[in-house]
Amino acid sequence: MVNVLRMDDKAIILMDDADFLKSEGHKVFQAINGEDGLEQLSKHDDVDIIFTDNDMSSMGDIDGHEFAEIVRTNPEYAKYANIPIIGIGGFSEEQKEHLTECRSKPYRQEILLTYIEQYCVKPE
Repeated sequence: MVNVLRMDDKAIILMDDADFLKSEGHKVFQAINGEDGLEQLSKHDDVDIIFTDNDMSSMGDIDGHEFAEIVRTNPEYAKYANIPIIGIGGFSEEQKEHLTECRSKPYRQEILLTYIEQYCVKPE
C-alpha cells in the first residue's frame, strides 16, 4: 500500500482517481488546491507520492507548480522535499523545475500506477 496525495480542483477527477487508487489497495488523501495540499502534508507525514494538477486557480491561490516549489525549497516542508511530485496537466518548462515528472491531460488512470511502481514500490 502506498499513501497518495492527489491534488486537483475538479471534484470529479479527484473522486475518480481516488476510487481507482483505493481499488488498487492504496490510501488516498485529497486536496483541491495548493494550500489544501500543504495542509494535507502537515496532517499526513506518511505521504509517499503526490499527483498534482497545475491550474487550481478556481479553488485557491497556490497552484501545482507553486505547491511543488514550496515543498522543495521552503525549510518548513524540508521533510517532504524528497517525495516524488508528479505534475498532471499543462505545465510550462519553467513550471516543471520542482516536479519529479510531468504528464499531460487527458491521461489513463493506469499511468498513476506506473508512477507508483516506479517511485514507491521497493523490489522484494
